[in-house]
Amino acid sequence: MKERVASFNPEAEAFKIAAYGHLRTLRLEPPSPERMRRLLRLAVGQREERMVAEATAQLMPATRQALDALVNTQIPGSAADVDQMPLFPYAPSLPR
Repeated sequence: MKERVASFNPEAEAFKIAAYGHLRTLRLEPPSPERMRRLLRLAVGQREERMVAEATAQLMPATRQALDALVNTQIPGSAADVDQMPLFPYAPSLPR
C-alpha cells in the first residue's frame, strides 16, 4: 500500500477510494473503517520516511551537517536559561 501513496493526507477521500479499489482488485475483504484509517496513516508515515531518506541520501555531506546543526540545538536546563537564549541565535544582529 505504501508504494501507492499519492497523498500525504490519510483522511483524503480520493486516497480512501483508491485503497478500497486496490483491495477490491486483489479480491480482499476490506477491514473495518477504523482499521483502514490506521492502515492508511501507517502507509503515509512509511512513505514520508522513505521520501525523507531518499532526499537525505541526495544531499552533500556538508549540507547534511549544516542541516543537522540547525536541528540539533541544546535544550536549556532551566527556565532562567530560556530567558537568556536569543530567539534567533544565527540571525545577524540588527542595529538598534
